[in-house]
Amino acid sequence: MSRANYFPEERETIVRYDDLEGIWYFETNSFKHVNQFKKRAIADKAITIDKEEYNEGGNLIYIRAHWNKDFVNFSPYPTKKKNLIHNEQLE
Repeated sequence: MSRANYFPEERETIVRYDDLEGIWYFETNSFKHVNQFKKRAIADKAITIDKEEYNEGGNLIYIRAHWNKDFVNFSPYPTKKKNLIHNEQLE
């Protein structure tokens, strides 16, 4: 059995913005995106999960959630900080 119950041509990620509420919503059944959004929701509470679906093997295969209003950055992935050399830090 594969990790997901969706064929590659059925996998999608949908992102929409509700102008009245001022909130970004998303839903996905893409394995990569499901795991990234779940990790982000656990890591910094920027994402609130509305619905999760699991397959028979207990693997997460679908997630529907929204970014919290106070979350400004649109990217669902944490940014990597660059390490500056000592001279750049002094400037």
